Amino acid sequence: MRRPRLWVALAVLVGLLLALALWAFRPRTEPALVYFVQWDATHNTGRLAPGLRWVRGRTRADLVASALRALLAGPAEEEERLGYSTEIPPGTRLRGVRVEGQVAYVDFSRELERGGGSASMLARLYQVVYTATHFRGVEEVRIQIEGEVREAMGGEGVLIDVPVRRPAQAPQF
Repeated sequence: MRRPRLWVALAVLVGLLLALALWAFRPRTEPALVYFVQWDATHNTGRLAPGLRWVRGRTRADLVASALRALLAGPAEEEERLGYSTEIPPGTRLRGVRVEGQVAYVDFSRELERGGGSASMLARLYQVVYTATHFRGVEEVRIQIEGEVREAMGGEGVLIDVPVRRPAQAPQF
């Protein structure tokens, strides 16, 4: 008579532990700022403009990847009405993200380098850097193209040979 109770108690305990483990390791959803560009035609300058997105992931790398995919999707209609745009070329794909220490290593397809002048290249660099460094513990971003570490991005030669961090003052392009 004691053995069935023991097995039932053990089964309940295992079930509770399994439920707790599933709950603890579930993907979380949290708000993130994704950075677009807002151009000022009067002064011929642009600045970064944040848009709120809900991202989902289990790890910091998952959350950064989710935010960068939201960035690649572009601004929402309401944001476009406010003048938000993106300098990231259409067709750009996120190939991978990993976070080591305080550095997010982000790998994009070669489309990231296509078109645009120096202002456009700087804008896309900082769109990526500001979006990825929104997350606590991510201080710098190392951009790779097609899995390769490059010295510079695009024909304009925007340097990406070392991890990039947010500048002390928000950039204008």
